[in-house]
Amino acid sequence: MIGLARNSWTKGHFALLRVLLGLAVAAAGISQLLAAGSWLRPSLGLLELLCGLLVAAGRAEVPAALLAAGLWLGLGAAGPLGDQAGMVGGALLLIRHAALAPAAAVAGLRWVMPSWVLLLSRLALIGVLIAEAASAPGFPQAFDLAGFVLLALAAAEPAWIPGRRAGGPERVFFDGGCGLCHRGVLFLLQEDRAELLRFAPLHGETFRRLFPPDHAAALPDSLVVVRDDGAPLLRSAAVVHLCRRLGGAWRPLGFLLRLVPRGIADGGYDWVAGFRERLFARPESACPMVPPALRWRFEA
Repeated sequence: MIGLARNSWTKGHFALLRVLLGLAVAAAGISQLLAAGSWLRPSLGLLELLCGLLVAAGRAEVPAALLAAGLWLGLGAAGPLGDQAGMVGGALLLIRHAALAPAAAVAGLRWVMPSWVLLLSRLALIGVLIAEAASAPGFPQAFDLAGFVLLALAAAEPAWIPGRRAGGPERVFFDGGCGLCHRGVLFLLQEDRAELLRFAPLHGETFRRLFPPDHAAALPDSLVVVRDDGAPLLRSAAVVHLCRRLGGAWRPLGFLLRLVPRGIADGGYDWVAGFRERLFARPESACPMVPPALRWRFEA
């Protein structure tokens, strides 16, 4: 188990929790909009929906999170704590996110959740569960259950879901002229806690050494993963493999992607790959800019 002195949180997991939290706020706003009653409930619902979308998108997330937290605390104060456990727990997470978001935005690849925040999150989860059990026995309502799930994710360690083991380093070949590919490489660098992935541009020296010209011509021009046993993986199969290798929340995501029929998944991959140069500016160099301590993971 990862202790509080060195936890396994990353910027990617923090961003994933931000999206889930924002969607929960937006869903609560939609339920308020659809509910019958005076003009106040639809007005609050519209405000919640706007705040949730801003948090999920990472735009003006600090004021949006604080405003949504204030709304939820106000609504939660109208009833017993146990009856509003999910709302109170969600408000605590929104306050936590508002406090951490600025640091996560400016931190490098090695950002880690502050230990005291992780401890408070676990204590908050225990407190909300006790309050619910003491005043509202039985199965929690849908919103309370969503609050419990979000609090549990915030209090957990990504390392509790280990990545699939590898016998040795694996290579990720990427398009050096693609801005989206560069972002993908940076994401893999910050999420690969085992440091088993090595990176090299497509059609570079390492790529030419492993793939003869006739074989290389049939490969996609965006991403190629070579497993530790030498087998190449392409398109959606490469994405699924990387998710399972990273572990944490990405491993269940890889499992869900694996359930998608291969033809549909590859078609979606090719669609994104066809638009990537229009959406992201072309980088100045073939390799992403990374701290000197991480350059050993790149090959020519």
